[in-house]
Amino acid sequence: MKKINLRLTLTLSIAIFSMFFGAGNTIYPIALAIETKTQFGWSFLGFCLTAILGPLLGLLAGALSKGNALNFFGLAGKYPGYLLLGASLALLGPFAVLPRCVNVSFAAIQSILPSCSLWVFAFLFCCLAIVCCFKQKMLLPILGYILSPTLIACLLFIIYKGFASSENIAISDWGIGGAFSFGLLTGYETMDLIASIIFSAGIWSMVSEAISSDSKTVLKTTLITGIISCMLLGLIYFGIGHAAALHSQSLTGLPKQELMPRLALLTLGPNLAIVANIAIALACFTTVIGLTMTLSNIISKEIFKGRISYLSIVLGLLLTTLVMSGIGFETISLLIIKVLVILYPLIIALTIANIAFRLVQGSKQFKTWNAGFKKAEDS
Repeated sequence: MKKINLRLTLTLSIAIFSMFFGAGNTIYPIALAIETKTQFGWSFLGFCLTAILGPLLGLLAGALSKGNALNFFGLAGKYPGYLLLGASLALLGPFAVLPRCVNVSFAAIQSILPSCSLWVFAFLFCCLAIVCCFKQKMLLPILGYILSPTLIACLLFIIYKGFASSENIAISDWGIGGAFSFGLLTGYETMDLIASIIFSAGIWSMVSEAISSDSKTVLKTTLITGIISCMLLGLIYFGIGHAAALHSQSLTGLPKQELMPRLALLTLGPNLAIVANIAIALACFTTVIGLTMTLSNIISKEIFKGRISYLSIVLGLLLTTLVMSGIGFETISLLIIKVLVILYPLIIALTIANIAFRLVQGSKQFKTWNAGFKKAEDS
């Protein structure tokens, strides 16, 4: 068994963080702060329950299912489970989140490459993602050692400049209860609960390969690294939100995909605003890598039982993503919201049910009772 050291734990935690921190995560904390202003603290508390605690519970439920999506969704029954799984894969995949990542990333680099068209950018973006997804063993080094530290450094610099600002936060029209509820609902839009369940397969596999140990140790390590990554997620959320609250008047009315670049311009100045563009592009790219790899493994291995290859699924997902990216960010966001209204409450209930069922199923009392029941039934 490979001994877990601090460096490996931190690397795994950063890799998991980078999977969660994607396009929507750069938008919704900023939008929340712009709306609630001086009540951002209360709205952020509500946001934490759905955008941080939610994915942590999803990661726990997924880990207890050993990263098997069919085991998780199968608790709802065969056909309802397949329906929920299919909807989740479509939502996180090429019909919503993946093209949204491409759109947001494109908006972030337009100031760097103003003559580049969306289609050219999307083509190059998807081609690079294919290379990273094809080399699965490269995922941990790419996310843990190169992309994620760069992303975090960029964001921390923006946050630092925001806290050092002499601006005052505008007075909010929201009450405490309203701000809290608004934050709670805004946290749903990150979709990190659903993402954590789907990502748990890739995370379980990644942790298993990193430590080469038994299932209990993998579960423990997954939870530890998950907690660290969610704590880091919360700190980044709060820092970006606080910086946005200071500049809420200048950010109000902007399209959502332009919020982060404008925040960088306000906090860093025109010469350093490129830092934000790099941060957003990295956030989108790491999310696309993680999502595409995980979805392709689930579809190829669990749904089609190897009848369709992993590489074929990767190519299919990213080709569809390339086409869908032309729809535009706002249209994609409307599609996501309509599906979330129906899907999210069902996923929350299923997550809680999975945790309760797996914990009871794994308890000594349950195993003793179940063995005695089967013995009595056989006699």
